[in-house]
Amino acid sequence: AVTMEVALQTRCSFSVLTMKGHRDQEEKLSLIESVNLLRGFIERRRASGRLSGVVLLSQRILDKLSEMDQLKKELLEIVEDPERHPPSLKDVEHAIKEEKARELFKRLPRVVQTSLVRKRDSSGMPILPSDLEAERILGRFVQQELNVAGTSSWFAPRFHVADMQSSAPLPSPFDCALGYVLGQTAAALVCERKHFYVASCAEVHRPVAEWLPCAVPFSALYAPARSGVQRTEKAETRINYAIPKEGWRLRGNLVQAYRFFRDKWIESSAFKSPGPLQFGDGGDVGPLEARPFTLLAEYLNLEDLKKVIQPVMNLPPPLKVAYDPVVYRDVRVLENLSLLEQRRRSAKHSLPGFLRGPVCIDEDDVTPQASHLTEELLKLFPKTGHYRSTIRLEPAEESKESGRTRRAEDDSMGRGQPRRI
Repeated sequence: AVTMEVALQTRCSFSVLTMKGHRDQEEKLSLIESVNLLRGFIERRRASGRLSGVVLLSQRILDKLSEMDQLKKELLEIVEDPERHPPSLKDVEHAIKEEKARELFKRLPRVVQTSLVRKRDSSGMPILPSDLEAERILGRFVQQELNVAGTSSWFAPRFHVADMQSSAPLPSPFDCALGYVLGQTAAALVCERKHFYVASCAEVHRPVAEWLPCAVPFSALYAPARSGVQRTEKAETRINYAIPKEGWRLRGNLVQAYRFFRDKWIESSAFKSPGPLQFGDGGDVGPLEARPFTLLAEYLNLEDLKKVIQPVMNLPPPLKVAYDPVVYRDVRVLENLSLLEQRRRSAKHSLPGFLRGPVCIDEDDVTPQASHLTEELLKLFPKTGHYRSTIRLEPAEESKESGRTRRAEDDSMGRGQPRRI
């Protein structure tokens, strides 16, 4: 759910979720399916003239592979006492019966194999290393598949872990507004002596002034009793009053929107940078696109949700920047930029006044010899390594007088007049 939300917020080129399907048809992806998805994305991206892209992976994607469940079950049977008599990794590999689980264990790095064989969690199940970088392992698998297939697609991955950024404790303006509303609603319920209720709020996709505070009884949070189930007197004494966890359920229109844009963003670049959280003094929580799409899917239909995710669907033709191989660069549309990007685009920064007009360069031989690697620098920078002068920027009008008075000195030292830029 989080990966899908981030993918839609940033409009990344591709994303790999741990599940295929949704609701009651959820199935875990296998390793081969995940690798094939990434390989197909790279080949399609290259064929469309895009040599780079951004891929988003779900957290702990290796731990959620379908073969990993089977592998852990077999390891429990093979390794009875991992602390006293751990078998060798080769013996474990030969003892695994299920083919997909054995192939997964074989392809994992040695440190991951050792952790699965010798370490257990509190429930006794094999565990992966806590510092495992799954994206690097999956990237290596993709690189191996591309080499085996003999494809001409050049693959040089760069990895970025976003765990710390995504777990920032700073609340967003929407979080602050919702927290205040729920707190005030709870206080009003207490004053009216309405107990056994959960403070809630409806219409949160509208401006804050139009939100509708409400309350839901705790009994509504429990699953309805199944028909035909008879409770005995002994079972009644063991009733668990904890609210059951129902798990996450994505709205169907959000999943449809994700699938609609996922194919489009493979062959085009429509990246959006939401940037860090922005706070203002207006008291509102910003436009619709600044709110979680998972929340908006509760209120908007599919077409309206698409317009919020990407306001302009028909992008202008891309620019061809190279011919062999063909490389395209997509044109960014103002309406598709995030609110922060639009503000930064129109921002006027403070600069010295003379930098806003014509500027001249004046050189002075006052730079001391600070490096003892003169010969090495000349080899690295043969055209510019011999420069020994400092540069001073001056307004074009003011530098005319200094240029006239110093022209003779400049000519004698082999330098020309100040250059206009």
